Amino acid sequence: MRSIFVTGAAGFIGSHLTDRLLSSGLEVVGFDNLSTGDLANLTHAMQNPHFHFVRGDLLDTEATAKALGGSELIFHLAADPEVQTGAQNPDGQFKQNLQATYNLLEVVRRRFAPTRLVFASTSTIYGEAT
Repeated sequence: MRSIFVTGAAGFIGSHLTDRLLSSGLEVVGFDNLSTGDLANLTHAMQNPHFHFVRGDLLDTEATAKALGGSELIFHLAADPEVQTGAQNPDGQFKQNLQATYNLLEVVRRRFAPTRLVFASTSTIYGEAT
């Protein structure tokens, strides 16, 4: 496996996943627009020569394609985590959650290379806890 691509790498879960992948000796490309993530979460990863961080947005398909390169495995964790704001800003939620995922899938489809994608959703899919 050439490299693993992690979207939302500077987020809480993305940064922990990145550290775990690096500790296994894998090459990791972290991709994040830093709208909710924080580079401080990647302090350990940034010191690892097998890690490359790209500040970019999945809404930019050219930047996404370039950063994805030859990665054969994608962990897609990028999203706007503020679900409650969706009622006030549905356009923003649509762009950051649905359009961004669609763009990533289109980039993968267009490159015609075997790729595995792991998609992590949120606890919101379960509805309100009783």
